[in-house]
Amino acid sequence: MERGLLDLTMRWVGEVKSRTMTRVVIRILLKLARALNRSMVGIFETGENLAANISELAVSWGDDVAHSWRYDVGFQRALGMKVISLS
Repeated sequence: MERGLLDLTMRWVGEVKSRTMTRVVIRILLKLARALNRSMVGIFETGENLAANISELAVSWGDDVAHSWRYDVGFQRALGMKVISLS
């Protein structure tokens, strides 16, 4: 029901004028933002662990440059998103 209300509001209403409707839309958007933040935290945690493991392995094989991989946020995000999409 909330999804439908938000979709209709975005498609058909240029500006929300009702205070009640504004509160409802804000509540829905806050719920959506919390869900997205939880998802991103999981992606970064997974990616951070994988980046550290991959970096450690590559360094043990003699690649000294690989030490910096564990701190590369883009690498962490890419690894995390790939693992999440495989699940």
